[in-house]
Amino acid sequence: MKVILTGATGFIGGEVLKQLVQDPSITDVLVLSRRELPDGKGDNEKVKTIIHKDFSEYPDSIVEQLKGADACIWWAGPLRGLKSPLCLGGPYFFWQDTTQYIKTNVEYTLAAAKVFATRFTPEKESNKKFRFVFCSGTGSVVDQSKKLWFMDLTRKTKGQNEGGLFELAESEPKFDPYTVRPGNVMPAQPNILHSASSYAFPSVGVDRLAARMLELCKNGSDKRIYENDEIPI
Repeated sequence: MKVILTGATGFIGGEVLKQLVQDPSITDVLVLSRRELPDGKGDNEKVKTIIHKDFSEYPDSIVEQLKGADACIWWAGPLRGLKSPLCLGGPYFFWQDTTQYIKTNVEYTLAAAKVFATRFTPEKESNKKFRFVFCSGTGSVVDQSKKLWFMDLTRKTKGQNEGGLFELAESEPKFDPYTVRPGNVMPAQPNILHSASSYAFPSVGVDRLAARMLELCKNGSDKRIYENDEIPI
């Protein structure tokens, strides 16, 4: 199975990359990234890093390198506390510009999904679909008119992505999207502070989150949305 992955340089994406490499059913991991992976992360024959500077468009040179992909795991998040144009996604408070935030968090995701849905699904056999697993967040709201009292833009932006993906699936029946909504994502081996915070906020281990996304990528599900407490396998 050939899988496209974004966000591989980050905390969550790095764990997803590790599990993809370890899974014998995954033959190829195509990492879409603005920059080369850190030393050691891409040192496996399964992994191919495709440098992609502009996630708003997909020229033939990029599409050709992704050809034959069966699924995509789309995660994008900034380094914590860093406001940088090199980072994709993340909560609004990491960003200085609302326009750029929406472009990065919504337009990039849906631009990729549309290309994958229209360019890759026609190649699939009648019983095969292209699966797109999107890492959203707890509290995500699809209804853009709903009044929210906290993290309004962040929650609606995630929901806008979800709505866009599910709408795309209606017009492209071989496009098969799923979304996971983690809360606080903790290390696989949390310390005392991490463990204590899990009692105050919805939490999930990064290893469990990655495992759920990989499972959806490989086998799909009759559920489209997985809330935080539904993520552990």
